[in-house]
Amino acid sequence: MGLSLLGLILSLLTHGMIGTEVGVATPLAPAAKAHPLPAMLAQWQDPQQQGDYFDQVKKTRVGYLVWSHFPVRVLVESAPTSMPLIQQKWPAAVTQAIQEWQTYFPLGMTTDPTQADISISAIDPQQPSQGRVRSAETRYRLYIDDQNRLAHRCTIQIRVQQTQAYISAAARHELGHALGIWGHSPIASDALYFSQVRTPVPISVRDISTLKRVYQQPTRLGWPVLRSKTSPILTPSEIKKLRHSQIQDDAYAIYKAPTWQEAIATAFAKRPLSSIDVHHRHRSRSVKAIGGK
Repeated sequence: MGLSLLGLILSLLTHGMIGTEVGVATPLAPAAKAHPLPAMLAQWQDPQQQGDYFDQVKKTRVGYLVWSHFPVRVLVESAPTSMPLIQQKWPAAVTQAIQEWQTYFPLGMTTDPTQADISISAIDPQQPSQGRVRSAETRYRLYIDDQNRLAHRCTIQIRVQQTQAYISAAARHELGHALGIWGHSPIASDALYFSQVRTPVPISVRDISTLKRVYQQPTRLGWPVLRSKTSPILTPSEIKKLRHSQIQDDAYAIYKAPTWQEAIATAFAKRPLSSIDVHHRHRSRSVKAIGGK
């Protein structure tokens, strides 16, 4: 079962095909196509032509990380009870960042984890960290939704040793990644600048222009997985198998490995093959401490 499932997932993500399992029809991964722009982005204009940094945005194995259903639902998880001071400022700080993006993009808030497209959580700065300590990071996970579409969810984790203003800045930055800007700006006046600045900046014209260009690109996300060109529906058992596999795409392993197959092997080196659990992590640059240079 583990080997069949691993082959099935590798085939989907590398060759556009799902399945070599005996007795299972061969479905096709969706072709990469552009979705209609959300109305707010469609109406966006930059009369001063300040430009963008679309050339810094990375294309993933499934295309650009574009949402196609709206509003995109955001869950703000409660801060750890071990951090009573953070509990006071955490909800307001993160909600402020969400509201800023709502000016340009259709976001909604939810308290139901099962309905969340993006989940934001606080991490205790005293919590042990593997490798380099980072102030925040965004990950995505691929799955097949109930309508047989290739879909994704994002999780954002923020270390909260900072002031409310810096928590808002970190949430603003990471939300930009979760909405589809899978890269960084080289200019400090943009919210998606690659490093923290002494005075946090708001979402810029260049940020929104970049996001609009992302949403004009083709993606496999949001399109149905096909059995064949004439029969576009998987069987319920096939959908269940894919959904329960928790397909995940590991950026860190990809960066280290020369091929996707070796990236998978690296990620699964110490795990059972039946545990399909490869994380794709957007690893933001470390930020400077408050008052740092």
